Amino acid sequence: MAVIDCICMSEGRTKLIRCFGFTEEGGEIINHIDIVEKGGLDFLENMGATDSGNVEIVGKTYGYQWIYLPDLGSCLVLSREAFMKKLYEEFMDSMDEGVQIYDKSGFTLYINRMSEEIEGISRDEFLNKHLLDLYAFDENQRSESTILSTLRHKEPILNRCDKYVTGKGKTLTTINTAKPLFMGGEIEGAALFENDFKTLNRKYDLSYHLKRYIDKAESNNPFNLYSFSDIVYKSRKMDRMINLAKKVAFNKANILICGDTGTGKELIAQAIHTYGDRKSSPQKPFVSVNCSAVPENLAESLFFGTVKGSFTGSIDSRGYFEQANGGTLFLDEVNSMSLDLQKKLLRALQEKVFRKVGSEKYEKCNIRIIASTNEPLEDLIGKGLMRKDFYFRISTVVLEVPSLSERMDDLDILVDRFIDKYNSIYGLKAKGMSNKALDVLRVYEWPGNVRELQHVVEYCFNIASKDVVLFDREHLPEYLLRTFKKFVLQPEEGEDEATEGEDMGFVSMEEDDDLQSAMEKYEKSIIMKILEEYGGNVTKTAERLNIRRQSLQYRMKKYNI
Repeated sequence: MAVIDCICMSEGRTKLIRCFGFTEEGGEIINHIDIVEKGGLDFLENMGATDSGNVEIVGKTYGYQWIYLPDLGSCLVLSREAFMKKLYEEFMDSMDEGVQIYDKSGFTLYINRMSEEIEGISRDEFLNKHLLDLYAFDENQRSESTILSTLRHKEPILNRCDKYVTGKGKTLTTINTAKPLFMGGEIEGAALFENDFKTLNRKYDLSYHLKRYIDKAESNNPFNLYSFSDIVYKSRKMDRMINLAKKVAFNKANILICGDTGTGKELIAQAIHTYGDRKSSPQKPFVSVNCSAVPENLAESLFFGTVKGSFTGSIDSRGYFEQANGGTLFLDEVNSMSLDLQKKLLRALQEKVFRKVGSEKYEKCNIRIIASTNEPLEDLIGKGLMRKDFYFRISTVVLEVPSLSERMDDLDILVDRFIDKYNSIYGLKAKGMSNKALDVLRVYEWPGNVRELQHVVEYCFNIASKDVVLFDREHLPEYLLRTFKKFVLQPEEGEDEATEGEDMGFVSMEEDDDLQSAMEKYEKSIIMKILEEYGGNVTKTAERLNIRRQSLQYRMKKYNI
């Protein structure tokens, strides 16, 4: 596509005399025949009244403009690139975020309509100006410019918050993303995408209502199970466990998931089911059974089903095995299952057949067992409460789900996930939790694990005002605050004597130090010394200092150790 595709000589815009087509090598060319013979008289009549516009020729749209050339008179210039450029500009002006384009020296090349609105500047005032002529920067602030930083380092900058003053004296705060533009491997400019808080709030409202709509639609989906993408984590222990779970998801082996109460064992079970070849469908269901809630006298009927007339009042019913056929049967809290039921299930699992109560007919079953336990089954075997053969049948693969206290690196992102969830439920627009509130959560041991954390976040939603932006300590349950005061704000009994008689090194006070900052420096030096002594082992260091592990981790994060 050439910059100019065709130039036509004319007589007073009423008759075309001759058309000359231009094109890049290998491209198509429009000529006199296309325009005069195929376009017809209407073609020229439609263009003669206006100096510029768009016209369709042989199925393609071109931009046209009438120009006057001294030796040739009135001429018609046709350019498909001009039309494409106009279409591109219309698209850019329809975007709901500001867009600016700069050359490699920082001179402005383009601004769209939304950016004009945000900046309070017209296109004519903006174009062909240097960035530093448009915005007031002192020498120290220039490095903070998103565009200048991108041009200097030749790397994208994402979601930076910029506060600056325009040449008209308007103070602006925008969230900016800048990306370098390369041609032939060399940087030739940069593009800026900007949003002010008014635009961001509008987008947030839209995504909020869209999420509520999707959540409502998914809640009516009978196959709405968790997947691995629903599990948020960044800790190594969770990463190793999830990778193993994905590996075994496509196998036929039965899986035992071990973990404390509230760690999300059923979530893992559902994710394995949806990830593997037994994905939820009417033919491959996921059936969950809480073994602790199954009445002993009805257990066999519930698992295998019944036929009408087998006992007084009995009806034809499908048991869990039949319901889960072709899919997954999840045995939650399998450690609470009686020995008698273990024996009956074992036979069905070994022979892959079962018989309904009151029936003489055996029926085939094709199910995968995923079981969960909140206590070691080996201990139950030793106590005579778990059959060893049943244990081996359901635990071909064992997954250990870490407790929340073992994956504290995940706490912040879990809090954010629950805030997003309850924003939809309670109709709030909370952005997150303050650092002070997070400090309280970080030193707690979380015996109830992720489930307890979820309840704490929901508690915050119930007591906070409707216009809350950040949850703070005042929104947390009292028992968390008591724990924080006991183990962080006040030393544990014996903590002061932990290093008695040892030289921990004196930390001198700087001129600007107060007593509090000097004490913090001294505490940091002690922690670093003992950590070094134990080769960075946090558990041994905490024992040596006679403080809780969570308390030490809080201090390490506080002092950036």
